[in-house]
Amino acid sequence: MTKGTRKTNRRLKKTVRKTLGTLFLISAIVVAAIPTEGLQAADGTEKEVTESYLQQMSIPYLDSKEEIYTTGDGKYQFAYVTDGGSDKGAVILGYNGGYLEGNNLVIPDGLDAYKKYSYSDGTNGGYVAVGKENDFLFYAVNQTTTDPETGAEIVISTSYQPCRYEDRAQWENLSSEELYYHKSDTVSGGDLVPVYEKTTDSNKQRIKGAEVWYIGNQYLQEGTGKDAGTWKIAGPITSSDKGIFAGNGNIHTLTIGKSVKGVGVYAFYGCTGMSSISLGNGLNIIGDYAFANCLTMTSVNLDRISNLTTISDFAFANCQSMEKFTVPINVTTIGNNVFEDCYSMTGINMSNAEENDGFSVEEEMASTNNATALNNFGKNVFKGCANLRSVTFPRTFSNASGPASGSIDVSEFRGCENLKYVTAANPSLKITGGEVDTSYTFDSFKEDVPAEFYLESVDSSQFHTCATNNYMAFSYLNSDGTKQNLYELTVQETSGKKAVYRVNSSNQLVYCEFDSGLETVTMPDTVGPYQITVIGSGIFRNNCYLRRITIPSSITTIEDSAFKGCHNLKDVIFKEPVNITSIGTDAFKTQEVEYHKADCVNKNATDVQQLYFTGPISDDSAPFNYAMDPNSYINRGSQERTYITYYSGWPQNLEVKYNPDTDKNELVDYPTFKEIQSGSKYTTGNYAYMTLEYQEAAKTAVDKYLGTNSEPMTDYEREIINAALQIELPYGIETIQEDLFTATEPSEALPSNTTKTLTAYGLLEIGKETFKDCTNLSGVYLKDRTTKIDDYAFKGCTNLTGVAVPATTTAMGKRPFTGCEKLTTVDFQGSPYFTCDNSIIYSLENGKKKDIIEFLEGRASGVVAPTEVEGVTGIAEEAFAGTKVSSVDLRTSFVTDIPEGAFMDTPKLFAVYLPDTCKSISKDSFTNSSIAYMEVPESVSYLDNDAFGGTTDKSALQFYCVDGSNAYIYATKNGIMTTSKPLELFYTVTFWDWNSTLLDTQTVAAGGDAVPPEVKGREGYTLTGWVPDYHGVQADLQVTAQYEADDPDASKYTVRFIDYDDTVLYVQKVASGEDAIAPQSPTRSGYTFTGWRPAITGITKDTDTYAQYAITGSQDDPNATATPAPGTTATPAPGTTAAPGTTATPAPGTNTTTKLYTLTVKNGSGSGSYVAGSQPIIVANDPAKNQQFSSWSIDPANTKIASKVLSATVITMPEANVTVTANYTAKSGSGNKTNTSTGSGNSTNSNSNRRPSSTTTGTVSGGRTTVVIDKNGLSNTGVVSATVNGSSDNFVIKITESAAASEEVVKALMAEYGSDISAIKYFPMDISLYDSTGNTKITDTTGLSISITLPLPDSLITYAGNNKVAGVVNSKLDKLSPKFSTISGVSCVTFTAEHFSPYVIYVDTNNLTAGTIADSTPKTGDGIHPKWFLSMGLACISVVLFMKKDKKTLRKARA
Repeated sequence: MTKGTRKTNRRLKKTVRKTLGTLFLISAIVVAAIPTEGLQAADGTEKEVTESYLQQMSIPYLDSKEEIYTTGDGKYQFAYVTDGGSDKGAVILGYNGGYLEGNNLVIPDGLDAYKKYSYSDGTNGGYVAVGKENDFLFYAVNQTTTDPETGAEIVISTSYQPCRYEDRAQWENLSSEELYYHKSDTVSGGDLVPVYEKTTDSNKQRIKGAEVWYIGNQYLQEGTGKDAGTWKIAGPITSSDKGIFAGNGNIHTLTIGKSVKGVGVYAFYGCTGMSSISLGNGLNIIGDYAFANCLTMTSVNLDRISNLTTISDFAFANCQSMEKFTVPINVTTIGNNVFEDCYSMTGINMSNAEENDGFSVEEEMASTNNATALNNFGKNVFKGCANLRSVTFPRTFSNASGPASGSIDVSEFRGCENLKYVTAANPSLKITGGEVDTSYTFDSFKEDVPAEFYLESVDSSQFHTCATNNYMAFSYLNSDGTKQNLYELTVQETSGKKAVYRVNSSNQLVYCEFDSGLETVTMPDTVGPYQITVIGSGIFRNNCYLRRITIPSSITTIEDSAFKGCHNLKDVIFKEPVNITSIGTDAFKTQEVEYHKADCVNKNATDVQQLYFTGPISDDSAPFNYAMDPNSYINRGSQERTYITYYSGWPQNLEVKYNPDTDKNELVDYPTFKEIQSGSKYTTGNYAYMTLEYQEAAKTAVDKYLGTNSEPMTDYEREIINAALQIELPYGIETIQEDLFTATEPSEALPSNTTKTLTAYGLLEIGKETFKDCTNLSGVYLKDRTTKIDDYAFKGCTNLTGVAVPATTTAMGKRPFTGCEKLTTVDFQGSPYFTCDNSIIYSLENGKKKDIIEFLEGRASGVVAPTEVEGVTGIAEEAFAGTKVSSVDLRTSFVTDIPEGAFMDTPKLFAVYLPDTCKSISKDSFTNSSIAYMEVPESVSYLDNDAFGGTTDKSALQFYCVDGSNAYIYATKNGIMTTSKPLELFYTVTFWDWNSTLLDTQTVAAGGDAVPPEVKGREGYTLTGWVPDYHGVQADLQVTAQYEADDPDASKYTVRFIDYDDTVLYVQKVASGEDAIAPQSPTRSGYTFTGWRPAITGITKDTDTYAQYAITGSQDDPNATATPAPGTTATPAPGTTAAPGTTATPAPGTNTTTKLYTLTVKNGSGSGSYVAGSQPIIVANDPAKNQQFSSWSIDPANTKIASKVLSATVITMPEANVTVTANYTAKSGSGNKTNTSTGSGNSTNSNSNRRPSSTTTGTVSGGRTTVVIDKNGLSNTGVVSATVNGSSDNFVIKITESAAASEEVVKALMAEYGSDISAIKYFPMDISLYDSTGNTKITDTTGLSISITLPLPDSLITYAGNNKVAGVVNSKLDKLSPKFSTISGVSCVTFTAEHFSPYVIYVDTNNLTAGTIADSTPKTGDGIHPKWFLSMGLACISVVLFMKKDKKTLRKARA
């Protein structure tokens, strides 16, 4: 190949390469310039604005060749056009926004026209004024001289200068006739000479103050190069980015002048800073999206009387701050979605009425005089207006463009969740549902709006029909548009029949009408905005159909005769909570009928229809008190006297009725296992309050409880089992029907070892043998008001172990607890009348023991010592009868009589010592006893002949008495032996140490005290006493020393968490001034836990804090505790003692008594007594110098612990005592994990590209910040960096291990996630700020914060971006927004600490996502459009082609 050919080829390649490079570069630029699609509405409903649509609007659509002018300052560009007439005005098509003085934009009423001017040599002449026929305008400049003779100025020559904007001071004040335009050119001396003529012709005169008529629908494109500064119409505005003023965020207030007729589409779209606009009354149309997305706009000032006729689609959509809007009376059309998502809008005025504080009064808006031009209403106009309160359509509005002519659809109000009412002054206006969107029906609408929503119109209106047919509330208007204050609701009952209710503004039910044959009714609690609180007099009077009615909680008053004559009424259910305070006279006199309905089928009935109320039993309950009132009988005339039966409802299922014979409210039925298991009693057919769910639960509850059905118990099943095993009688029940319990309980077969309890709050008395042979009873707890317990009340209750008697009890009959062989004590609750001491019940007088009432059969010892009867003056009849008493020494008493039956039926009785005060021994005192010895003083003057009757063996009896005394004579006569030697009793007391070492054996006289021996002690323990008590010895005793481990928490205070039924849930030791940690929130059926009282913060003494509950759904004070409603306690399992208020369902065979287990924390805090399942916090003590916490040891080893390697953690208590020990290790001399590491950083993160090292330094702007890490678990500390914000001083930031900080972190995590934080992995740390020496901690950190970058803790690295960061403030997490990054291969987290306190990095392992370490480079939040990848790729190819060099072939050297 020749040299020339090679050269040509190289040039050709180079040319082709550069050509391709140029093409790729141009392609890259073109791709980059391609506009991307604008944002769409979230629901995809954004309207497509097309050119053809714009051409049909009343805003002029201009030819693309239309001349475009500019204002002299270049701010506005506009066309100067006619509008169907001879006059011309400006259509603004361009706006060059920039600095805006005061952020106030005023669209001028008139604009002066300018165009770019070029001189003859082509140079830019700036903007020059133009005339109406597009001529540039000039002004004359005369060159003059002075006539030497006359002194007058003589014009030598005249030049014509363009009227440049910059020179306007020279020409602006000239009249229109004094300006010139370039008319033509003439030839002079071979040159073209311009000819100028004055603009005397009006068509040639300047365009000055052209009225601004429109903000247009087309956008402009500015020329380039020599055409810069000129514009032409580029196309229609079909997207938001082309809006003429769209996106100008510096507009705060906008004023549109009086001459503007129309605002075009998207004109001010997205002007997010605009807070208010003022529109002139000449405005005719507001275009689509004209002011959409103006997020901060609060008000639109628009004259009520104006030319505006059309507000186009989406015009104000998403103006989220706009609060009100007035529609001018001339508006004919409101387009689709005009106010969509105007979240803050509360009201709209579409009336012609005068405004009052921005809105016309409601009655004016609905007035018959309210006539406007509005007749076309778009779709979804108010969609998403969440705070819209009301809408009133004017009288003349019929919506010709509605889904059906003359209608609006409920979809207009989709998402209006606070809408209270919609008013139609036009009675013909219809409202439809599902016509616009089939998925949005009336039912959908009713779910959106609040319960008090109502439609409003006159009586005979389409709105009324719609409200009736769709079961919505309706408000009546008078014919003149004023409110009647009468609200109506039609309700369809389950039978399909309807009931109509009307309530007035005084909340009084004033009208009710039922469909014929409607028997079962559930009254609504509200009708529109008004609750029904009063059932007016006679409202349901003589209703022959009604058989069952449910009264809502809203009712407070039932007036006289409200249900009088409802002779078929059987059930009245009062919905809880019952708020009724008054029921009038004869309100439920159901059998006194004044007239019958024509179709009544029970006109001639003579039998009384029983009436049953269902509701809470309480003497504060008006329904209960009405039912129990002796004057509230329901019968008429000669009918049998009949009173209302009152049911407590599910699950207590108690039945109470007034008993006229006793004049008391009497319990007549309660649930039993046998009846529940039968499945035939608690059914919907038997009780109106029963539901199918209740019925099914009743059928299966017992089988599941017994285990014959292996399925788990439901809540309802537990409730009814509770009701049967834990019987609760509320206040209001005064007595128990005779034989009620004795007829049912003896045949009630319960599972082995399963018992019942009874708690009564207001029983006035316990009648004779009321609970005879109730062997299932283990506890009876009388809380209040009981005044008497009659003879043998609990006879034969062989399993009774717990009894509480209130302080109101003043009388007790004969041995009320006879046969209660397990009963050892009775709690008289501080009574001034009775007490129980060592299983003997005494009466009291002035606080001292007076009479022996009963010797309890559960007493272990049969010996009654002198100390027990000291000062006693009497013995009740049969006080010791039927017991295992063996010896009674009464010599320290002042007893005067041994009453009838006192020691009757005592097979173990051996000896009785009578006092010198005794005067008589009554009949049967010792009948059927085994007495062998009696010391009878000479004071006894009377001994009944039958005193020792029955099986008592007199021949084996010996009297110690004075010869010749009455006792001696009686003994001689009756074959009783006498003796002159007294008999004394002695007992052996043996003392043992803790390890079964015998300490001492003593012989003690009956009733005497033993003397405890000295003990050697037990290392680590303190002697606390002896068990059993060795005082007043009455039998042989084995006494053992009791010790308590030395408590490391001895200086701490005890906090007990107690449930509503006095169950101790949790016991905790708390240091002085510290806060206690609440256990897991307790639960209580039918109630919501609201907190603890008193407060558990800043503990300074031993504290009992009680769980607080509010009735579920109650609006009462959440801190007010209520009397436990029957049946709200949990279910005891078979084989358990059903103590009242048990809070859990134990397994069969367990005891429900709460058992506490001991937690011992060595080298830390958290020791205490806890129930199994509780989760106490344990915290290791701060390590000693050069030591660090390493782990916890725990015994038993299988005890669940959240983390063994964190110094503060949580354990779950098993059913065993637990010991945990904090272990420490010496800090090693090297290695990042345990060594104290320092690092520093700066705001630019300058060390991010260096390899990690043990010490990293860097200069912080204004000073040096050093980070010291003295905490295990952080490797790669070389990447640590920090910046202190708010000061230029030098600082040291310390990240350390702290027991206090760790405990605060655990408290905060438990507050966030509950007591079980086993799924939370966390890394607690204390971040503190020190001065530059690192020795002085800075306590005043006001205004300071730190931005810190740390490596992720070793234990959390695997969780990557799932990690979270939080500070701890007041034991709550103060969540931060961390950024994750990778620095030199190390996973790091960066966050800003606003305060200096405990911090934690943590992760919820139950809520993980595919987290990775993400680059912390700030993002825009938007994805990168694919066009950019293509554009950058093309550009790169272009660069390669430009930079590539061809190879040159080297010529060989000539030889």
